[in-house]
Amino acid sequence: QFPPPFRFERKYDPKQALRSSYDSARWIATAGCSLSQSIALLEPLGYVLLFLHESDAIFVAKEYTHVFERSYRMQFPQDEFLCYRSSLLWVHDTIPGDYIRDWLFSADLDETLQRLEGNISELAQADGFTGLPYLLTH
Repeated sequence: QFPPPFRFERKYDPKQALRSSYDSARWIATAGCSLSQSIALLEPLGYVLLFLHESDAIFVAKEYTHVFERSYRMQFPQDEFLCYRSSLLWVHDTIPGDYIRDWLFSADLDETLQRLEGNISELAQADGFTGLPYLLTH
């Protein structure tokens, strides 16, 4: 949901189990993590982005990248911006696609980060996640 280079991650809070309040019948914008945050978390563990499939990021262990480079003429590391721009845009009920496009193409990352902060606060309140910890940076 949150485009590169924005890194969003909903943190675990033992006092408020997200799973107990999560409604799987609809997408919740302030759950999970962004593509950039997934890359930041998995790269130190030896994984690189392979591609995006619908709403999922697919990673491969670095030691196997040569297989994909040879078989599919891919280059690693993959460009996360290009992958995101080429992917299917999964829009949550509460976030218009225009917002996401604005976040992606914004020239002022700090200003956009402030807008994102406000959007997350508002969405978290609507989803019943007020006060749950999260990371948001770029």
